[in-house]
Amino acid sequence: VTGVQTCALPIYLHAFDGAKIPTRAAWALGREMAEQTLTRYRQAHGKWPESVSMVLWYGETERHQGAMEAEAMVLMGVEPVWNARGNVEDVRLIPDAELGRPRVNVLLTTSGIYRDGFGDKIALLDKAVRLAAAAGENAISRHDRAVTAELVRQGVDPAQAGRLARSEEHTSELQSH
Repeated sequence: VTGVQTCALPIYLHAFDGAKIPTRAAWALGREMAEQTLTRYRQAHGKWPESVSMVLWYGETERHQGAMEAEAMVLMGVEPVWNARGNVEDVRLIPDAELGRPRVNVLLTTSGIYRDGFGDKIALLDKAVRLAAAAGENAISRHDRAVTAELVRQGVDPAQAGRLARSEEHTSELQSH
């Protein structure tokens, strides 16, 4: 087909609008999942967890529309900010008094295709981690300090060690899936 009416169409990887991740329904499910995780851990260990790890997969995120991302945010004590169209445009720190429990350090590992398809979600989760770490003395800030100190002990420049320590998301190199 040729002619003036022909235009190049963008290629979308998503079966839905990724800007809505996590959807409001996924947020509700993620909150429930986080509460169940915290309850089970406390019943088994008699204390709050310091850290958890999660793996984020592209296909799964399409299916649950951000429930795992929501669970990670809840554990860290951060929530999404939706605009009038239902798109997630930011994250907000839940104040300690409202949270009512310690913040949990969440280590996120992403698949390569998740990284390539949901780079905006990685940036959003990175902001969530940074907000939670800056919220005072908690598992996330303690982890950052411990990793920074160990990297400096191993000879890494202190500024670079601090940047590396704040990285809570791990993935492979771009286009390596």
